[in-house]
Amino acid sequence: MSKKRILIIAAIALSIIYAISFLFFLLLPDKDIFSNGSSVSNLSGFSSNSGSSDYSSYIDSLISDLSSMTSVEITSSNQTSTEALSSTSSAPSITDSRPSSSVNSSKPTTSSSTSSTAAPPSANNSSFMRAIWIAYYDLNMSGAGKAAFQSKIDTMFDNAVNMNMTDVICHVRAFSDAFYYSDIFPHTKYLSGTEGKDPGYDALEYMITAAKKRGLKIHAWLNPYRATFTTDLSQLADNHPAKKWLTDNDTKNDRYVLSAGGKYLYYNPAIPEVQKLIIDGVREILENYDVDAIHIDDYFYPTTSASFDSVEYNAYKAASPNNKLELADWRRANVNALVTGLYSAVRKYKDVKFGISPAANISRCYNELYADVEYWMKTTGFCDYIIPQIYYGYEYKTAKYQFTNLLNEWNSKKKHLSLDFYIGLGPYKINQPTTNDGTEWSSKPEILGKQVTDCYNLKTDGVAIFDYGTMLKTNEANKKAKEAMVEAFKAIK
Repeated sequence: MSKKRILIIAAIALSIIYAISFLFFLLLPDKDIFSNGSSVSNLSGFSSNSGSSDYSSYIDSLISDLSSMTSVEITSSNQTSTEALSSTSSAPSITDSRPSSSVNSSKPTTSSSTSSTAAPPSANNSSFMRAIWIAYYDLNMSGAGKAAFQSKIDTMFDNAVNMNMTDVICHVRAFSDAFYYSDIFPHTKYLSGTEGKDPGYDALEYMITAAKKRGLKIHAWLNPYRATFTTDLSQLADNHPAKKWLTDNDTKNDRYVLSAGGKYLYYNPAIPEVQKLIIDGVREILENYDVDAIHIDDYFYPTTSASFDSVEYNAYKAASPNNKLELADWRRANVNALVTGLYSAVRKYKDVKFGISPAANISRCYNELYADVEYWMKTTGFCDYIIPQIYYGYEYKTAKYQFTNLLNEWNSKKKHLSLDFYIGLGPYKINQPTTNDGTEWSSKPEILGKQVTDCYNLKTDGVAIFDYGTMLKTNEANKKAKEAMVEAFKAIK
């Protein structure tokens, strides 16, 4: 064999090895492309109607500001991810939680250890997530003490295990208040009865202890932008961030908090200091508590009214002749900057996931809430899991929103390979139907079991049930829904 032929064969062999290695890299399901674990794809691909370079430049400036303000390294839009896309999610479910970190020393400690774990006695071995949302009103104690709270949580989590759940998604900050000890947010009124009053125990720490004891994973659920359900500042604790900004006699931060419809207060998504507050709040949880995930829901922009943030938008346009984003794209850029900032903060804790549960109507998410959920799903660097809230039945009066049609629509969207794709189900409609729901949920509550089965057969990664209180109601329809759900869970292999 000639020397020339040997060299040609060797070159071909090396090329094949390189190609195989590159394909392996593309298909690796949970890789960290950058040192901080985030890998936001090139944002010039953003699905905007205006110039993509305008969007990319604006969000780059937001990310730069956030990185310097929070000391969180947030990947620039000019750094690209080579991660492949898939039509269905193939990533594993949430991994075991990281070791406990030190907890804020200003709070009392509990007698239980968070290191004890055990498999739920009724759980099967499937990786299909079976989660339940536990909202602030489910956790309301109206001033009852530590023993009552712990007893309540023990009962809740025992019920979760008996319903074959694997995960609990627990409210820890609903209105810029805290179910934990915080240097940033006041104690929630839903424990002590008075906002800012120390209940004398750490609710989140005990929830973590109780969850791990039962082999449940716990997601810390918070509403980032929602500040209050009132505009009456006298009802807020003095250390509530919204009240501090509105009463500190500093006119420069008066627009950090805005009235939404004159009924409640909302943090202004356009303000970098607001984004810093939200990111710092998540970092505080992760530094002090051994949670498995950080979870946010569908509260993004509260209105489509141009007057809501006109001051900030006009300032953006006036700052440079190159600032040409339309209002809707500008708002989406503000939300995207926060979401990728939160993701980057969470990624510093390798075993903690960051997830979002958007509204079921994708068009509404994009055009009214300014949440580009399709982009988050197909692009690494925004979230680890997504749970669209498909709170509809099979017979909803508008065909577009019937359960099967929405499920197929969401399932058809492109997803990056490390995205876990769960479905949010809404049996609360048994007790709170809309006109368009009709009587389906109350007359055929067993559809909850069928929805679970449909999600499993479509190869989604799991479901989340809204909410805990619904599944514990004792009327006939609620009991039938729970029974059907549990039977569907048990059938999953």
